[in-house]
Amino acid sequence: MSFKKNYSCEHISRKTYNNLYVTTVIVNNNLRRHGTAAKFYDTLKEYYPMYNIFTRTWSTNLNHISILNKQGFTEHCRIKDDRGEGIDTVYFHYQPKIKLIKANYANASTMWQLQVKGFTPLFEKYHDYETNPACESLEKVIAKINKPSTHYYFICIDGEIIGGINVGDHHDGSPKKIAPLFILPEYQNKGYAQRVIKLVEAMHGSDNWFLATIKQEEANCHLYEKMGYKLTGEETIINDKMTIVGYRK
Repeated sequence: MSFKKNYSCEHISRKTYNNLYVTTVIVNNNLRRHGTAAKFYDTLKEYYPMYNIFTRTWSTNLNHISILNKQGFTEHCRIKDDRGEGIDTVYFHYQPKIKLIKANYANASTMWQLQVKGFTPLFEKYHDYETNPACESLEKVIAKINKPSTHYYFICIDGEIIGGINVGDHHDGSPKKIAPLFILPEYQNKGYAQRVIKLVEAMHGSDNWFLATIKQEEANCHLYEKMGYKLTGEETIINDKMTIVGYRK
């Protein structure tokens, strides 16, 4: 198996961060039908657990397509009759699986440490002592986790923790609340936050949400607006560098 890191072309966007493009898979004839190609892909996912994986094949290569389907790949795009009449070039895409694991008293300290790490860069930028989750005590995080209406989840990609999200849901028709959501610095700008929001919306309902964010963090505002959240018009000035704005969906 051969592959390229962070490859892009007209069919694979440069915006797909941390990707591998599998260019060649070759198995000796005497080792075929023994799961060898699948083991190649398993090893690739083990060594690069955070990477999107792309590959391409032709539409009549049913054995390879069967392996890709079993490995969790989905069709990314198709070029009709690219290899002759009735033979399409098909690109496939594997996304690392996101899983949300609910925090509890036993692992509250781990969540607290992750929360401090996740929000320290913003604290150093804005010095918002009263509002930044990095300034919260362990006891406050424990109280949050123990609250019946709170669902504080570890965000995991193929078993590795990359952040956390807290959902307030009273299950009584009142607005659900995201506070906080964080992705650890080394995993940011890879599209994980958007996928996590979609996941909690699928779990808790797709509408009647409220969240707040920093007005000066334009990337965060753009993310929420792209996902259908609308500004409420509420603004709270924290200091001369920072204003909190509200969003609803």
